[in-house]
Amino acid sequence: MRMAILTSDQMYNKQNVPTFNQLIVEFAIHRVERDKSKSVFTIRQDKEGYISLKRLFVSHVVDDPSEASFAEAIFGDVGYWLKVRTQKEIKGYLVTWREEADSIRKSLAFKAMIQEVREDGKSSFSAAKYLIEEPWKGRSRAVKAKVTKTTEDAYSSVLDDKKRLQEAGMLN
Repeated sequence: MRMAILTSDQMYNKQNVPTFNQLIVEFAIHRVERDKSKSVFTIRQDKEGYISLKRLFVSHVVDDPSEASFAEAIFGDVGYWLKVRTQKEIKGYLVTWREEADSIRKSLAFKAMIQEVREDGKSSFSAAKYLIEEPWKGRSRAVKAKVTKTTEDAYSSVLDDKKRLQEAGMLN
């Protein structure tokens, strides 16, 4: 098992209260009572001397939308993350970071479907149909029905052509 980036001493004060905001340089700067020398992370993409919490979050959440692998890798504790992710300072950033992770995940899924179609894999028809119908665009039922019929007609035509070519001995 990998070690978490942070130790318990970094994550909690002597009264066992989470010190999450102190760990992020931008949040520590805005609070006089906080000691920014204890900051480890930046909420930015890059900031010299700090680890980008955004990069860590997005890279983990692309593969694990539950955020558990992120919490384990950074804090070694999902419970800690569940507590601190509700703090008002981080909430807005998380919305944006989750959207970014979702976009990357969808991009990977589309690439996999397109590859399946190109390689004529077992699921190529389903993948092609999904890509043609574009259900993520929220089309009306009439448009969906028309696209489905067009897809099925095209597939039927291809099967007919394949059968004719096989019968003519031009295709195995």
